[in-house]
Amino acid sequence: MKDTSFSRALSSVLHGLNLSLKQQQEAALKAFLFKKDVFATLPTGFGKSLIYQLAPLVAKTMGLYTNSVVVVVSPLVALMEQQVKEASKLGVTAMQLGEQSDKEIFSGKAQLLFGSPEAWLLNDKWRRLLSSQTDLVGVVVDEVHLTYKWYVFPVFNSLNCTPVLALTASADLESRTKVIRLLFLENAMVLMESPNRLNIRLGLHRISGTSMDSLNWIVEEIKNKGLSLSPIIIYCRTLKAIGRVFCYLKAELENTLVGMYHSQTLPPNKSYVLSPFSGEGNCRVAVATTALGMGLNFPNVSHVVLYGVPEDVEGIVQETGRAGRNGAQSHAVIYCIKQHTNVDHKVKALLKSGQTTCLRKSLYSHFDKDPVSNVPGHLCCTYCHLKCVCHQDGCNEPLPL
Repeated sequence: MKDTSFSRALSSVLHGLNLSLKQQQEAALKAFLFKKDVFATLPTGFGKSLIYQLAPLVAKTMGLYTNSVVVVVSPLVALMEQQVKEASKLGVTAMQLGEQSDKEIFSGKAQLLFGSPEAWLLNDKWRRLLSSQTDLVGVVVDEVHLTYKWYVFPVFNSLNCTPVLALTASADLESRTKVIRLLFLENAMVLMESPNRLNIRLGLHRISGTSMDSLNWIVEEIKNKGLSLSPIIIYCRTLKAIGRVFCYLKAELENTLVGMYHSQTLPPNKSYVLSPFSGEGNCRVAVATTALGMGLNFPNVSHVVLYGVPEDVEGIVQETGRAGRNGAQSHAVIYCIKQHTNVDHKVKALLKSGQTTCLRKSLYSHFDKDPVSNVPGHLCCTYCHLKCVCHQDGCNEPLPL
């Protein structure tokens, strides 16, 4: 009976929004609404946020609550701002603690309530609001792989029968164990989808920190293709590196197809950088920090460049996973610039092994029990490309980047 009610309500909501769900999305939503904890590791671009955006709509259609509300714990302000906008496009009333007035938030009109872990757990006012919710569908912990790095832990098991939906794109095997313990998710439904997307070729190159020659291929791409070029993202580790890369590209080009994006970028400039990801605007190369990332939709990125190495393998998977979300053949390249003093031991081992074995298998061994290489080798990674024998005389494909 409950299954039938859910199916009918979901079908009605999806029909009204002209949407469809993947099997894992539907399974997570169903379990969440039936008061079951869920831990979902789904790749970037999979549509994790849609699960909780639909939850209050489906719950209300099922008649489970009068004024359904879902609380979302999120670590990044930029991510929350983006998700509030995305929810409004679906007709879902979303609010963010500290952005809307207390009167609006306490009005009971919000169907999604976003806040940081510190706000929900350290601010008495918001703690009282959380515990007083009578139509609380459940609590969502977004980017849950970061929870063990937070100063406070989002422990919600004290809220009577409140399910937790834990979402991430890049929790490695070790992090999953930590998160399950911290959030008391031992009995949760676990949904896993490998982040190993075979349409993304992985590159690894060591370069000199003083030379910009490694970016010349981007200059040539812009000169040759102009506005027909699919968007490229260059992730830098520091604002100083962003400035160097941006100034170099601008100096080499006589157009305005390059933009920069970081926490201090002015809103009009952010809009200029974001516009091509929705099929509009002229910016074709975004030089950015990780501020350009979580929760944003990048359907058409052809290349992602990691100019410098993220501190952990989760960061590498997050950033490289923003290429090729439309399923097209794409590229992600890691440029190692200098000695890696600010990376963890897993990354150091990865950079070393990636020179002598399959980079793809080395990277995704942290996320999958049995990661696979891609065939033919020139579509897999730099190492496998060098070993590729897709023709009788070897491999005729040029080594990219």
